[in-house]
Amino acid sequence: MLKHVRTFLLAGSLAVFLYPAKARIRQFHEARDGEHDFDFEIGLWKTRLRRLIHPLTGSTTWVEMEGTWSLNFANANDGVLSQPAIGEFKDGRGEFYDQEPLNGRAILVRFVILPLTPDSCRFEQSFSDDGGKTWEVNWIAIDTRVKN
Repeated sequence: MLKHVRTFLLAGSLAVFLYPAKARIRQFHEARDGEHDFDFEIGLWKTRLRRLIHPLTGSTTWVEMEGTWSLNFANANDGVLSQPAIGEFKDGRGEFYDQEPLNGRAILVRFVILPLTPDSCRFEQSFSDDGGKTWEVNWIAIDTRVKN
């Protein structure tokens, strides 16, 4: 009987000790599940976009556009949607990476989101063809919320 009581007390003590740790892990996971990371962008936005026409060639020729749009990326040559970028928001900065083909070779792509104010944010894309040692910014968009 004493053996069963001791086992019961040990199991109960472990459950009480471990519960707060499990709760903290669950709260951290729930707090960082990313579900609301893009909530700041709900609404109608006007964008001013600058794009480097020939990235990773030494070119400095940019094209500028304005408009309202939804955010989807497709290859301009064949219309194929890009693969998802993987990353996270940390301290208000979103940083996402993927690997894509460019001119017959694989390059790294970095996409950065910087909320500037509650009603404006900056999106920036950079390419690297040296494994991430250096980056060339080739796409910059400043979005401004359209007031109703």
